[in-house]
Amino acid sequence: MKSSIDKLNVIIPFCFLIGLFSIFSLICIGIKQLFDIFNEEDIEVAELQEGKIIYRGDGWYVVSEKTGKNLGGPYSSYKKALERLREIEYFKNKG
Repeated sequence: MKSSIDKLNVIIPFCFLIGLFSIFSLICIGIKQLFDIFNEEDIEVAELQEGKIIYRGDGWYVVSEKTGKNLGGPYSSYKKALERLREIEYFKNKG
């Protein structure tokens, strides 16, 4: 029969491995989110338009390149700010 110390010798490394896996998973999720934010296609589209998307401390903003005026924001993600920039371009060119 195993003593309680022998059981701890099995449990502690197992818990350590679970902790390492959790940390690794969080790092991978963070890296994926960074790549989702900085999708090259979206950045190229934003540069072609007259507004630009910038990041300030509290979120993403759509700003006019000519006047520097805030056209929308803060948005929680780059993609939402890009949608707003597309809306602005659509209505600007519509009529």
